[in-house]
Amino acid sequence: MGRTYTTRVESFPRQDSALHENLHQVRRHVSADHLSEVLDAALDAQKMGMKQAISPNTALTESDCHFINCYLDSTILLLDACSAMQLRLENIRRCIGSIPIGLHCLEGEHEPSRTVLQKAAFALETSSVMVSRYGREMEISMPNLRSSGKKLSSAYQDTNDRISPEFYWALSGSWTMAVLAVGEINSAISFGSKSANLQHKAKPQKMLKNELSKKMKLFPKKMDEIMSMEELKEVDIAARTLLKLVLALQKAGGSGGDIIRRMAVKAVAEKLRRKTDQLEKTLPELKEKIGELYRLIIALRMSLLGLQSEVQKEEDSNPANLQEAPVRSNRRTPRLPLAVPQDLDKGACHAGQPSSCPVRFFPDSADRDAICPVTFWDQTTG
Repeated sequence: MGRTYTTRVESFPRQDSALHENLHQVRRHVSADHLSEVLDAALDAQKMGMKQAISPNTALTESDCHFINCYLDSTILLLDACSAMQLRLENIRRCIGSIPIGLHCLEGEHEPSRTVLQKAAFALETSSVMVSRYGREMEISMPNLRSSGKKLSSAYQDTNDRISPEFYWALSGSWTMAVLAVGEINSAISFGSKSANLQHKAKPQKMLKNELSKKMKLFPKKMDEIMSMEELKEVDIAARTLLKLVLALQKAGGSGGDIIRRMAVKAVAEKLRRKTDQLEKTLPELKEKIGELYRLIIALRMSLLGLQSEVQKEEDSNPANLQEAPVRSNRRTPRLPLAVPQDLDKGACHAGQPSSCPVRFFPDSADRDAICPVTFWDQTTG
């Protein structure tokens, strides 16, 4: 018994309903653990989509093939977004890599000199992830994903619900969860940017009951409402606080017995060290999962292309299609001359001895004897 569109979308795993609710909640800070859970859900959706694509029971219709073409075009943007996120995480890692240099300058019981304070201030300014230049790739990809979602929704509407229910459910689920993960991580690691954040006016569970990404909306938010990753925000706040204290200590001359300011520098430096160590352990894990999402999207694309290839082979081998093929004339037309090495014995080839040609384009003997690659005219024509 065929399932309706609403029924098959409701069959989305209910154990992820709590995660869907968390995705809808607009929070100013999210933890790295939450982002990891979002990526896990996206990875599971890609695996389910690929499992359906390679299922032996999958029989594609013309509507399925049309929808697959639109889906393949849309996944290119997802791959670009994954690459941009990995680039952004790598840039953050390089930024915080200068923090230990600044902390090393502030170590020791003696009062740091003006030169040492200048080195520490420079290292802390370099570590600022708020002014990173690598957020523009993500700013560009998110509006494109929204447009791609609309095209994918229109492709489904054009089929008048003739797409195979299980097949459509698998692809729509993989696409939706991937876009949710990309939008969440984009907001979390691009805080402080003027880019538009991916937000949903409808709850994700309800959104899935509509045509793909039809209810997904992008709109700019105020700077103080932009969501960011907690660990990243804590490192940035601690680094900026320490920078202000160092600049104040440097303005005071680096001496004068300012014990309170010196104690404050030590306390903030210790906190910054702990937060930096925690962030350095978190970034590689997120980057690895994003890389896995990239690989699964590639694998799903390959599976869908394989399905299309099989459908095309079946159509070509259909006797009805063969009968409709135009009848070719028995008259052979001359071939165009091919590039021939200067030292090639052309006489042997023109003498009807293709097997003696030193250039072998056809490893199979039958194909090689049938077509000589250096023959300028068919022997039947002259």
